[in-house]
Amino acid sequence: MASGLGIFSQITYSGIDKATALDNTDIRYARQTELNGNDLIIGVSMNNNPTLQDPWNTMTAWGFPFIASELAPAPGAGTMINGGLEMQVIGLTAYAYYNNMLYVEVGGYTTLAVNTLSGLGIGADAGKMDGIAPYWRIAFNKDTDNQSFSVGAFGMITKLFPNRVVSGPDNKFSDVGLDATYQYFGDDNTVSVNSRYIHENQTLNADFADGGAANLENSLNSFNINAAYYYKGTYGFTAGYFSTWGSHDAGIYAPSQVDGSRVGKPNSNGIIFQIDATPFGKDDSWAGPFANVRVGIQYTIYNKFNGAKDNYDGLGRNASDNNTLYLFSWFAF
Repeated sequence: MASGLGIFSQITYSGIDKATALDNTDIRYARQTELNGNDLIIGVSMNNNPTLQDPWNTMTAWGFPFIASELAPAPGAGTMINGGLEMQVIGLTAYAYYNNMLYVEVGGYTTLAVNTLSGLGIGADAGKMDGIAPYWRIAFNKDTDNQSFSVGAFGMITKLFPNRVVSGPDNKFSDVGLDATYQYFGDDNTVSVNSRYIHENQTLNADFADGGAANLENSLNSFNINAAYYYKGTYGFTAGYFSTWGSHDAGIYAPSQVDGSRVGKPNSNGIIFQIDATPFGKDDSWAGPFANVRVGIQYTIYNKFNGAKDNYDGLGRNASDNNTLYLFSWFAF
């Protein structure tokens, strides 16, 4: 848009909701300078999804699977930083990347007004924040001629008034995570491994008071790891493992058809396989690099869903009944 100033934005049409909405959006200013004779990149990001601005594919906004079915059932529990606030907030963060090695970022988020969300085509189901939600991120990166390594940590503390009633008790979610990645870049072959762990402590003052939660305090954990291989940047295969587990709470995780839990637990895990092709993504491709088309097939296998393998919802549904074969095409310009 101008020197050092740019915007990334997605507008998404959902065939399930029959609606168009503003999706991930990041407006940022950045500049390159030096500190003690070493390169230093400093920048500011304004975005609507925590972790959207992060440069690694380990974080929740850009983690595998990069695309998934909106129609298929999905596990009911997820940490707040993993999509619980996406597109319903606005945040401002400042970051610095020193000597191609150390990345540090701090900032905060607040929820958008209901009228604003409605105008953007977004539902207001996350509640309203009680104050500003602080966000932080640190990562150490090491690059060689054809390899890259990184390890990092991140966190966020969110206080929410459910149903946007800005009085009385709130719910508090404290997320802390660790991540690591490895990438190899050959002439024809590319390999990457990404992993992420998140631990969330929940203090559910509002939900406990109105009977929506059986416990005042809960915890939730998630772990994801995936490995991908691409040939000539075009044909790829990815395999990933995911797992979520946490406290027993019969109020939050109650029996109900398809989406409920017979045992009152959030525990779910499984494996995702994906084969895809990006035929025109290289600089020398037809209309490259603008014809960014990807087609693929993805299969999700559940070993456990909402707390159990068999009859997990209390009405006879098994985890394997949610296994999903998903064919997709994707285009960006």
